Amino acid sequence: EIYFLGKTIKNGDTSLLVHVNKSVLIDTQSSSEYSSVKQMLDDNDITELDVCIITHYHSDHYGNFENLVNDGYITSNTKLFMPAETTAYPSLDEAIQQFKEYCENNDLDYNVPEEFSTYNVDDYLSLQFFNTDATVIDSYTDTDPNNTSMIVLATYKNTKLLYTADARREVLERMLKENFANEKINLYKIEHHGINARCCAQLLQHQSPDVAVHTGGTERFQAGEFSRCETINILKDCGCYILPTFTQSE
Repeated sequence: EIYFLGKTIKNGDTSLLVHVNKSVLIDTQSSSEYSSVKQMLDDNDITELDVCIITHYHSDHYGNFENLVNDGYITSNTKLFMPAETTAYPSLDEAIQQFKEYCENNDLDYNVPEEFSTYNVDDYLSLQFFNTDATVIDSYTDTDPNNTSMIVLATYKNTKLLYTADARREVLERMLKENFANEKINLYKIEHHGINARCCAQLLQHQSPDVAVHTGGTERFQAGEFSRCETINILKDCGCYILPTFTQSE
């Protein structure tokens, strides 16, 4: 089962993958939305996460990390994956340092996965990581710090979910060229809350995923951003079924 949170939220992401007795949380949402994150975990009888992934150091993605630690959902037993530490994005330096100090003070070990590496959650569910090479990230011509986003490919048996976090077009174009030319993505988590200028038309048209999830939130829908989103319009043209969280259950 996969849960996406974002019904009433303007920005912010968190996704929960649950398989039998294993749980994977990808990003932790903005701190103002902790009650929704906690309810999602409690509704699934999760008292301790097996895996937690922070895709990048923006507060709408890591905002509840400390809350989850304080309430025991993240412990020393939780496998933590963090994005690469880069030098080309000084706006992230403070957040990176705070994360490192917090983990050290709370006896939490974290991993920066190697590019293309795979972590097996169990015999059926695996996670593969992309955009984790700091040297490559620092070489992007677009210096938007969202380009530090770690991309996650979750595979359950023969079904694949691509989670692109807030990566911009340059990153996604590299992913298509180097990694996903021969992959078939079944479920696509639309990048950066469905905001324009992130779209990689080549990736979307090549993959033509079966289902795509949009977590832009009610405010963005009311502002008309959903209907203007380039990503969504391309996916519709490809015959993809769009699931926006602001009109669905979480």
